[in-house]
Amino acid sequence: CIQGQPPPVDEPFEGLRPSDACCVCGGGQRNATAWRYKVTEQVLVFGDEVEDFPAPQIASRYDVSEGCGLSEIGLTLSSAGVVTGSLPNYTS
Repeated sequence: CIQGQPPPVDEPFEGLRPSDACCVCGGGQRNATAWRYKVTEQVLVFGDEVEDFPAPQIASRYDVSEGCGLSEIGLTLSSAGVVTGSLPNYTS
């Protein structure tokens, strides 16, 4: 909320709209918590093993979006947000 006004998208989350929750009292977290996978800051090579967790872990469940290519490179995402697997080892 900005000066007591709800955000442009006032969609319910778990049955409660922002305008009914935070905006009424002026409290609550107003921005999404930033998170990342540390592996995104690393240089990976073919054949590397990957195991990474979201930091901070802000959700109770994680899902792969439609069209995500993790499985194409040998990686999986658990419902806990853990990315694991082995990158392909391409040889000529």
